[in-house]
Amino acid sequence: APGIRERYHPAYYAAFVIDPDGNNIEAVCHVG
Repeated sequence: APGIRERYHPAYYAAFVIDPDGNNIEAVCHVG
């Protein structure tokens, strides 16, 4: 699920999607 991923850094917000072929797509927003 989308959310804050503090283990990367405090302002890292990301969502991951895996398509039917197994490709991992990441959408990232760095805030602050």
